[in-house]
Amino acid sequence: MNAFEFCSVRPDQKPLILSWLARPHIAEWLHGDGYGYTLESLDLLLSGGAVETSHTIAYRNGCAFAYVLSSRVEVTETRYAAVPFRGSTAFSIDVFVGDPADTGHGYGTEMLRAFLTNCLSDASDAVIDPEVSNERAVHVYSKLGFRIVETFIAPWHPVPHFLMHMALPAVIGRTPE
Repeated sequence: MNAFEFCSVRPDQKPLILSWLARPHIAEWLHGDGYGYTLESLDLLLSGGAVETSHTIAYRNGCAFAYVLSSRVEVTETRYAAVPFRGSTAFSIDVFVGDPADTGHGYGTEMLRAFLTNCLSDASDAVIDPEVSNERAVHVYSKLGFRIVETFIAPWHPVPHFLMHMALPAVIGRTPE
């Protein structure tokens, strides 16, 4: 069993994050405007500014494992009109496993389940929006209980993305039927 811990990003971790984001298995999915927005938010956070996004490092058995971004979403926003929100406390999530050797073993699924349970325990819903072609991510999110709500073209990268939703906390820990 893996033990996961979650800590807010510290200034000394920026080189680690930048090295992770430059790795091909992440850069393939985070680039252009999305990459720029992520770095702007990270820089603002590390300079003491107010940010709407939480930047978190996930640790697996004491070792830095993943970079997780989460931010509150307004359930009344037009872009979420098709989402069957259970409540009004919803969060959007982005997840990047740092080392490609750590992918494909189920660790990401375990980590994201722990993140939802420990860091978003008061949330009613979570949404995530992988590219349609990112089959590995879609598989992981589906295993957790996220369901595809719709397909859309993202303004930050104009290719098809899935908008996926999961009601919390009722499904955390359950295997989807």
